[in-house]
Amino acid sequence: MDAGLAAVLAAGITAAVSLAAVWGGFLVARLNVKAMRQQIQDQAATEHAHWLRDRRADACLRYIEQGTATLLALDAAEETADAAAVPSGATMPQRHDLHGQTRDRLYNDLTGAMAALDTAVSEIRLVAPALVDAAKGFQVEVQDYVRAIARDLSIRMVPESRPGAEPLDGEVWEESRRQMEATLRHFTDSAATLLATVPTVHEPRTAARTLGGRR
Repeated sequence: MDAGLAAVLAAGITAAVSLAAVWGGFLVARLNVKAMRQQIQDQAATEHAHWLRDRRADACLRYIEQGTATLLALDAAEETADAAAVPSGATMPQRHDLHGQTRDRLYNDLTGAMAALDTAVSEIRLVAPALVDAAKGFQVEVQDYVRAIARDLSIRMVPESRPGAEPLDGEVWEESRRQMEATLRHFTDSAATLLATVPTVHEPRTAARTLGGRR
């Protein structure tokens, strides 16, 4: 082999080695970038999971506070209804007018609490769908209770509007109230169980993104 050919072969070998080194470096760099990307994604998912649990805790606390406030509003509404009385000798139109005024006051007094409770349920639906049934259960019982108050008011003030109907007795009211309190406690217990663990990193993030956009 002459010197020229040897030089060419040596140069080719050197180039191949250099190319292999470059390619190896490229692969290492690519693997490093991929690992860094995965690390960033994992960190972002973990941060999101903690953020979602914090939002759930806030929503659950607001719901419980509003549920308690709604029970107090119901107490005030019941006092309003119980205090309503038809004057002796009142004519039918007078009784109907008085009933309408009392009923309107009853609903007006409860409008704020009922609307706030509906907002609290909607927030639970967004961030903690697993608790929606428990949240809605209490809301439905509250709505039924309000209708029962209005029904009793009609029977007492304009009995001809509900022929043959009788007012509910005290035991029924007490049982309904105990049931609402028990349902609100059930929601509280369910929320505590849910919040005891951090959401999984694979949990859908649609609701969280929706709330995130409002912040």
